[in-house]
Amino acid sequence: MKRVEVILCIFLFLLSCGEGEDLKCVDRNGVVSGKEWRFIPSLVYDEENQLKGDLYLPSKGFEKPYPAIVFNHGGGWTAGTRRMTNSQYWGEHFACRGYAFFDVDYRLAPSIKFPQDIRDVKCAIRWLRGKAKFYGIDREKFISMGGSAGGHITAMIAVTPDDEFFKPTCKVFPDEKVDVQAAIPFYGIYDWTKWYDPFGRFLDLGEVYLGEEPPSEEILRKASPIFYVERTNAHFLIIHGSGDPIPLEQAENFHKALIDNGKDSRLVLIEGANHAFDNMIDSEFTKEAEEKIDEFLMEIFGR
Repeated sequence: MKRVEVILCIFLFLLSCGEGEDLKCVDRNGVVSGKEWRFIPSLVYDEENQLKGDLYLPSKGFEKPYPAIVFNHGGGWTAGTRRMTNSQYWGEHFACRGYAFFDVDYRLAPSIKFPQDIRDVKCAIRWLRGKAKFYGIDREKFISMGGSAGGHITAMIAVTPDDEFFKPTCKVFPDEKVDVQAAIPFYGIYDWTKWYDPFGRFLDLGEVYLGEEPPSEEILRKASPIFYVERTNAHFLIIHGSGDPIPLEQAENFHKALIDNGKDSRLVLIEGANHAFDNMIDSEFTKEAEEKIDEFLMEIFGR
């Protein structure tokens, strides 16, 4: 049975059992360890808007407190949900390496416009920090991670830690910080001024997501992580596939801007990988990305 089928079976089992079931950690080769993890579904982080997240938590064999990864799904800012195949895979993987993994929903366009999705995820970060003691999480070791639209959100969160424009609108734990210490964006958009094509397939994103059609230079810059790099202290691992329709220069220019501003950034190019490659969790592309992420997190957080 392929690993993707195993993960889906485990996930359906967890949903049927609910909170409190511990599972053995199993590596990519099917080797079972003595460590365990736990799945805690449908935690409401924003009561007013009924926004939820699923928490994958280390249980047996790991030292507390755990660093925490907040995961942002993809979907072109207009679609997608938590519990996608790649988030389930990453959730188990990181819980079995001693990380709390919070897979969150956020509101989508056209029901909201930029930057409400970013504010929603910052609310999730604030909520999880407020619950840190309860779940055994290290408040000073937060990581943002996600791909595609989620990669854009991941980067925006990391480069705007104290920006009032992106401040969460939810009322939960208002005194908690929303900064992250590391960011792992996959195949994201980092400079809308170089990417937005009024004659291309993303014609309607200006109106649907950014709120303007055509979008002004001001809103394109405001939505671009590359123009905020001087504000971040986060460590970056930027991942991009050579076969991705999103130009590699998006990742290269963002990486260079971080380096030029004295920030810690690493760029990983996955040869042959297309957009959303980590949805194919059995692929060599995902395996390579997994290894690079594990190395990065070990260097920064020691596990």
